[in-house]
Amino acid sequence: MSLVFIGIIYITRDPLAPTDAHNYIAAIEGSYAYDKSASIVFASIGEFLRNLGLDTFLVLNLQALILMLSCLFISYINASPYPLLFLISSESFVLMSFNAMRQGMALGFMIMALGVIIKFIIKSKNRKLTEGMMFILSFFLLILSFSCHGTTLIYSLIIAGIYVIKLIFRVFDKLRIGRINLTILIIAVIATLSASANIISMGLAYINRLGSLLSTVYEVNSYESSFYRIGIMILLSYLSLTRYEVRTENTGYIARLKELLIILNISFIPIIAIGFLTNALFLSRFTHLTILPILVSILLACETNKRPYKLQLILFSIIGIITYTSASIYNNIY
Repeated sequence: MSLVFIGIIYITRDPLAPTDAHNYIAAIEGSYAYDKSASIVFASIGEFLRNLGLDTFLVLNLQALILMLSCLFISYINASPYPLLFLISSESFVLMSFNAMRQGMALGFMIMALGVIIKFIIKSKNRKLTEGMMFILSFFLLILSFSCHGTTLIYSLIIAGIYVIKLIFRVFDKLRIGRINLTILIIAVIATLSASANIISMGLAYINRLGSLLSTVYEVNSYESSFYRIGIMILLSYLSLTRYEVRTENTGYIARLKELLIILNISFIPIIAIGFLTNALFLSRFTHLTILPILVSILLACETNKRPYKLQLILFSIIGIITYTSASIYNNIY
């Protein structure tokens, strides 16, 4: 049913409805340089498909499939239909597939990398046999993602930074240096390095944001949609982390998956802070990446209970109703 619904949208939609459609069509036809310079992967896929003799609109639709195929991939390899179901219900499916296509492709490749990491590295019982090859595959997918849109690169760097900090804590634990002392040391170093360069500019930016926060309807709507996505992420993550009991045979995998989910959520803290200090568009762009921790929370819920998704399916239905009764979503399809 999910694939039928997706098929109906792709068949009946107006390719020219999204606001950026004309730019992507021009990029595919070679008359718009921005997307070629900003996304090597987008340009290369479009050029390859055009060289096969495919029509411009067919190429556009094929490129728009990347995000859906990524969730179909992660659903298939983890034997769970729920990641695909959530994607269909979310506004990111329409907005990232048809309008912000470069970011949609970046998100799609990152979802594929996440699926590979979860299935073949975190979940694998023979990690030594698969870890090297799967690490290379996931790294390649991440490179494709980064070359499509900078948001996934920045988000990945934040995640990597949190893992490094966590590793530092572990090293200092082994050296028997107290966590409190280590925390004080890290905070002191960060504060010393950043305070002189950032306090004045951040303060001025924050004052500017307070003064112009309600100045335009666009910014208000962008902040509302951003916190709507963040709220869904927090709610589904909370349910997955707290609601269900762990089946004993999966305790090691579940612990690693929970750690990943927590770090993916924490990584949005600096993004939210910077969003308030810059503009609503920045925050809106990045909060589409909340689908990554949401997908992890879905897979975690499936692992920790045989029938975990009665409540979540209700939430998916509510999210879907909100999505497809939205004027902005309708305008990007028809």
